[in-house]
Amino acid sequence: MNETHVVFGANGALGAAIVRRLTADGKPVRAVVRDAALAAVLLPPTAGVVVKDARVKDMAVDACQGAAVVYYCINVPYTLWPRWMPTITDNIVAAAGQAGASLVFPGNVYWYGPLHSIPA
Repeated sequence: MNETHVVFGANGALGAAIVRRLTADGKPVRAVVRDAALAAVLLPPTAGVVVKDARVKDMAVDACQGAAVVYYCINVPYTLWPRWMPTITDNIVAAAGQAGASLVFPGNVYWYGPLHSIPA
């Protein structure tokens, strides 16, 4: 049985905390980021880092292949919500569904700390 945990937004405050907890528990983790250099600083070396953009459905699907659990930890500035959040949400939900994975969605993550915004 596959136990891979896929964390979208792994460079953010919540995503990085989830990656650190899962790796500390010995779980296989695929940390999905857009900035590999930042991931190298923030994430444990045992996390499997992949560079993907959840705004692109094929990338989200690829990142979720073989996943047991998918964590949706991406957020963008409020001004970009109408432009990007529906697409990101649709892509991650579809990718988790295609993988047959459980989806963990925390809702609003702003109070977890600063975010690394998606460029307009």
